[in-house]
Amino acid sequence: MINNAILLASKYQSALQKNLNQYQAIILAIDSRKRPIYMSMASSIFGILPLMLLPGEGAEIYRGLAAVIIDGMTFSALFSLSFIAALCLLPSSMVLAESVTSNEYQAVVTTAYNYSRTKVVVTNV
Repeated sequence: MINNAILLASKYQSALQKNLNQYQAIILAIDSRKRPIYMSMASSIFGILPLMLLPGEGAEIYRGLAAVIIDGMTFSALFSLSFIAALCLLPSSMVLAESVTSNEYQAVVTTAYNYSRTKVVVTNV
């Protein structure tokens, strides 16, 4: 589950390198990754489901743990398919890089560098 977002972003980047636009790239990435994400989520949930549903002595302790794991796996799968996809499309809506010239960029970087080198003295009053 941890690598789902990484693999989705990697697939998106490789589709962009094939000269697809951003919307086609994200749709291709989601289409190619949603089945493995759902399959790994389903196999994990079906493996933990008996722990949550079967009665028995001492099962009360593990029911809460199983419920938390199942909810976390479901949220992680939905999160990686929806939010990470939206996050990949975010830079396309920002026009910040096109509005700044290279001279302005160099001035901002120089100012930030000089500001970071200044020493700030804090005294207790």
